[in-house]
Amino acid sequence: MVNFVLVFLVLHQVFDTIEYNFLINGHSFMCCDRDFALIEKRKRVMKAIIPNDLHKVITSAKYDPPFEVVDMSVNGFWDIKEAADTFLNIKNLNISKAVRIKVDDKNPTVLLIKNSSPISRYGNKSIY
Repeated sequence: MVNFVLVFLVLHQVFDTIEYNFLINGHSFMCCDRDFALIEKRKRVMKAIIPNDLHKVITSAKYDPPFEVVDMSVNGFWDIKEAADTFLNIKNLNISKAVRIKVDDKNPTVLLIKNSSPISRYGNKSIY
């Protein structure tokens, strides 16, 4: 379904190119990891029993600037599974072996997939 979102965003000209990098366990670091560590540390001293308690844990984990908690309702989410199943053919993609996926506006119906090292070339996989 992530593939559907990538293609959708490129087709609707929200982005020209999207590169999706899969993290490698034990080798990848993201900037948000520090933020999550602060929240985890705070969670050890504050017990969260109801969702509002989690809000307090998150907002009190960092003071300047504090983390912001945005409440979401069911209306804020779309079920794209049916559309993805209808329009995309992803049976032969071997996503489990991919380290990077790229979609660009030159040919948004073709996923460029890297399956190994950074110096390897992308392989083309049509999804329609």
